[in-house]
Amino acid sequence: MLKRRILAALALVLAAVLAASCGARPETSAPPAAQAGSGKLFENPVTIDMWIWENATYVYQKDLMIEKAMNERLNVFYNITAFQEGLDERVNLGLASGDLPDVYFGVSVTSASDWGTRQGALVDLTKHFDKMPNYTAWAADMGDYPEYFYTADGAMYIVPNYGYGTASNSTFWVYRKDIFDKHGLSTPTTDDEFYDVCVALKNEYPDAYPLTLRSWLGIIDRIAYQWGTSHNMYYKNETQKWTYAQLEPEYRDCIEFLAKLYAEELIPPTILSLDTAGWQEILSTHRGFIFNDYQARIDFYNNPMRQDDPSVNFTYMPPFKGGANGTDKFNPQTQLIIDGQGAFTGSKIIPELIKYFDWQFTDEAKLLMSWGVEGVSYGINPDGSKFHIGMEPGKTVFFDLVNTYGLFQRGFYCLVDPPSHTASIASPEQIYAVSRVQVDSGEYRIPSISFTEENQEKYNILNVSIGTLSDENVGKFITGQRPMSEWDQFLNELDAIGIQDFIKLHNDQQDAINAAKK
Repeated sequence: MLKRRILAALALVLAAVLAASCGARPETSAPPAAQAGSGKLFENPVTIDMWIWENATYVYQKDLMIEKAMNERLNVFYNITAFQEGLDERVNLGLASGDLPDVYFGVSVTSASDWGTRQGALVDLTKHFDKMPNYTAWAADMGDYPEYFYTADGAMYIVPNYGYGTASNSTFWVYRKDIFDKHGLSTPTTDDEFYDVCVALKNEYPDAYPLTLRSWLGIIDRIAYQWGTSHNMYYKNETQKWTYAQLEPEYRDCIEFLAKLYAEELIPPTILSLDTAGWQEILSTHRGFIFNDYQARIDFYNNPMRQDDPSVNFTYMPPFKGGANGTDKFNPQTQLIIDGQGAFTGSKIIPELIKYFDWQFTDEAKLLMSWGVEGVSYGINPDGSKFHIGMEPGKTVFFDLVNTYGLFQRGFYCLVDPPSHTASIASPEQIYAVSRVQVDSGEYRIPSISFTEENQEKYNILNVSIGTLSDENVGKFITGQRPMSEWDQFLNELDAIGIQDFIKLHNDQQDAINAAKK
C-alpha cells in the first residue's frame, strides 16, 4: 500500500514538474543599463499577430493578467494562435502562401538558418541594433551568450531569452540527506569519495542502487563535465575548438568509473532501458539515494514521500571533482534555451516590433514578465523578497502561475528573474538548490552550431553513423558487454567512419561564423 500511495502521489505532480523543467543559462546580477521611458511604449495601439508553440499542461488563455498589463502599459494587443504540434510545418506552408504572422515565439537556430538565411523570411536583428539601446546595453554585459543565437551567416533572427532556464531547467546532484545523516556519511568531494559513499550505502541497503539515474545515454554529458569533458561533439573552451569527447582520455576515465559502479551493482542493471517510471519507482520506494535531475524533482519526491515518512529529505548535493583533471562544478548547459521570438519580414509593423523587442530588455519588462503587477499578482515580504499572491508551497505548482496570471506563457517572457519560478511554490530545499546554481555552475560552452546548406548535408550523413556507433559502444562499455581493454579499438572504428572529418566540419564552420561577425 505504501508503494502504491507514493507512486500515485508522484503521478499527480509529474505534469507539473515536467512543465517547470522543460524548455537552458543562469541569471546574473547585472541589470540592463537603459530603460524604457515613462508612459506607454506606443502612442497609438499596436496589434501583434503571434504564433506560439503551446504546452498542453498550460494552454494559452486570452486576457489573463500579463496580457492585460501589456495592453495597458505598452498599448500593445495580441492576436495569438497557439499550436501544440506542427507549428514548424505550418510556417513552411506559410512561406509558400504568404500567410504568416508578425511574430513566431519559439524559433530555433536551426529553423532561423532555413527561414532567415535561405528564404529571407525573418528579420535580421543585427541590422536594427542602432534602434535597440536596451538590448545592446544588456548584450554588452553578457559575454558570448548572445552569440549563441546567431546563425552561420552572422545574422541574429532570434530575440535571445535569459533566466528561464536557470529558474526551471537546471540539473544537478540531489541526495537523501536523511539517509546520509543516519549513517554518518558526508557528501563526496571527489569521484573516489563518491564511490566510497555508494559502497557504504549498498552495504546498508543491499537491495538498493545508491546512484539511480534515468536516460543514461542522454545525460552522460552532465557527469562527464565533472571529468573536464562532455559527450559526443562539444566546444572546448580551453582550445576554442570543437572536439569529440570520446577521443579524450578524461572521457574514457569517466566511462571506466561508471562501468565500475555498474559492475558492483551500485547503479541499476537496467540503466540503458530504465525509463522515467522505473526511475521513479526505485527512488520513491527508498532504494535509490542519489540522482542528477531537474531542480523541481526535489519537491516532486519529498512532498508525497513525506506523507508516510516525514524524515525523507532529498536535497541539493554539491558537485564532486571527477578524475585527475576534473572540476567540482556542475554542467550548466541544461540551463540553455536557445530559441526565442522572431519577426517575419512580411510584417507591416517591423519598426514597432523592433521597439517592442528592445523594451523587453528593460528592468520594467523583466519585473512585469517575472512577477506581474504588485498587489495583483505579487506582493513584497518585510525582507524585500517577493511572493506570488494566491500561491502556496506544497499546494500549488509552476503551471498554476501560468494558468492564473499568464506568467511564463510562451510569448510573454524574455528576461526572467529565477526566484519568480520558485519563491511562492517551492520548498526551502528546492529554493536553496536554485540559489546554488550560480555558485556551483561551471563555464558555459557554445551549445550548438549552425551550418550552411552544403555543410548541413555533410553533417547529417556523418552525425547519424558516428552517433549510432558511439552510443551503442558507450553503453556496452558501461555495462561490461565490451571490455575497456578494447577502447582504443573503438576509437579506431570512429576514425574509420570519419570522426576527424566530422570534427573538421564543425571547426571550419565555426571559423566562418567567427569571421562573419568581425
